[in-house]
Amino acid sequence: MLIVTDLQGNTEALTNIQNAVVNEEVNGDFSISFTSFLSPENAHAYPLLEEESLIELDGHEFRVKKIVEVNKRKQVESALHIFFDLIEHQIYGYMGGTKSADDIFNFILAGSGWTFENVDVTNYVVLSNFGEDNAVKLIRDACNALDCEIKIMPGKHLKLYKRIGTDTDNQFRFRHNVKTLKKSVDTSNLRTVIKGFGSEGLEVTYPSPMVAIYGERHAEPVRDDRYSIPESLLDRLKQELNDVPEISIEIEVTQLDFEANLGDNIWTIYEPLGMDIKTRIAARKWFPFSKRAPTVTIENRKKTFSDILTQQRVEIDQNKKETRSRFEQTNERITMEVERVNESIATLELEADNIKLSVEAMEESVAAVNIRADNIVFSVNQLGNRVGNAESQLSIQAGLISTKVERNGVISAIVQSPETIKLQASRIELSGITNVADTLTIGSGYGSVASIRFNGADSWINTYGSGLQVSTGGNFDVQALNATFYGTTVDLGSANRIIWGNNGPTNVAFASNAGAVNGYSASDLVKDTFSQGLGLYRDSSTGRIVVRQGSSILGALAWN
Repeated sequence: MLIVTDLQGNTEALTNIQNAVVNEEVNGDFSISFTSFLSPENAHAYPLLEEESLIELDGHEFRVKKIVEVNKRKQVESALHIFFDLIEHQIYGYMGGTKSADDIFNFILAGSGWTFENVDVTNYVVLSNFGEDNAVKLIRDACNALDCEIKIMPGKHLKLYKRIGTDTDNQFRFRHNVKTLKKSVDTSNLRTVIKGFGSEGLEVTYPSPMVAIYGERHAEPVRDDRYSIPESLLDRLKQELNDVPEISIEIEVTQLDFEANLGDNIWTIYEPLGMDIKTRIAARKWFPFSKRAPTVTIENRKKTFSDILTQQRVEIDQNKKETRSRFEQTNERITMEVERVNESIATLELEADNIKLSVEAMEESVAAVNIRADNIVFSVNQLGNRVGNAESQLSIQAGLISTKVERNGVISAIVQSPETIKLQASRIELSGITNVADTLTIGSGYGSVASIRFNGADSWINTYGSGLQVSTGGNFDVQALNATFYGTTVDLGSANRIIWGNNGPTNVAFASNAGAVNGYSASDLVKDTFSQGLGLYRDSSTGRIVVRQGSSILGALAWN
């Protein structure tokens, strides 16, 4: 029984039906056609049968698309399954990357009112800019990419299969157990020889047994550097080669001694060419309200080979290494990742204003590049090694360049701006002559302790109180020195001892009492120019100026 529902929601049982035919194809048409006559029994339902009305049969709903009315008779030439209403469900936006069947169909059917069940589709595919189209077109594209098929179920529900139907050992033979209604044979795409090229000069040629019938017809070669084993490449060539005619035959199911379901595989003995070939039930017609036997269309057309490069998990036999790749795309971001198990991961992430590139060696190191519109960062991390954790980084901005090296918390850095270059490290080594234009500042600020040490001799200068403390390995010792280098005066301040000279030390006690020293004359100081051991001092008991050589007093002068 057919149930008809018009656009206003009125529902009636439709009777007086003739010539009803339902056609269903694998990943293709699903429709019904019939003729309805106006009669007293059909008086309430007949007016509801109009364009866009719904027709229900066995839980499936079909929408009338083409209808012709002549003399109280309405001929529905085409009523498509409501699955095809999804052509009006537009997908806005894109998705991309390495996706599963669940990811893709969730994206397509979101907000459509349709559900799906993934029966056995487990592979992943790489999509780029997938979207911005109607749902029916995207479902077809998804099935081609995933190499899968859909089964339309009642209640706005889809089932996803690798392949619909079962693989059987049933067979039929021409002119024996099959009544052929329509037969089509096409050799346009038939090829009998194919070459394959792999890595390291690997070359394999596969000649089909059909060469004996059709001669050598070369197919496009397969070039894939992932293959290094001849047997693996040979299997690929056999999959690629279409070496038998494409045959499509429409037959009556009653001529077969087995049940035929959509998608079932059966053997066909095609005697004109002496071939046993595997064919498949690609379409099925049945006739409701009639005793007429169903018919099926069998064919052997090959599915388009799905390149294994588009799958997320790719196994390479070479060196027994496994590599996994992932590609993900959204409206805002593209991420590409390749992982070699137990060895490394490489990732590239692209955004509108940012590019990130990283390479990670498991348990060893990570290298990364982060490029933004206003910043470029290069970094390398070394992890888990015997010398500890290490990291280096280079950051480039429009007005700043910064480099940093870190190991176990110890950091050295260089920061360069248009005005300043800043060096930070526990030790800074300058090799060669170093020129300072104007001022060299040592120390962090007023009151801080700073020093200069001369390598190779125990010599240094450091801050001491309000002046400087100088040491030259015990040969030159000024406890406090306030030196004004741009004038002519050296102020000894509170120093109580100065040591200099080529032939031993010369002492000047209480040097803070000295007025001026130029090496040759002074008011209270005599320089022993000829090393005669001369000294000059004032005797406090007598008030005289005494001249002494060594321990002997040479003479004295009155003070006034």
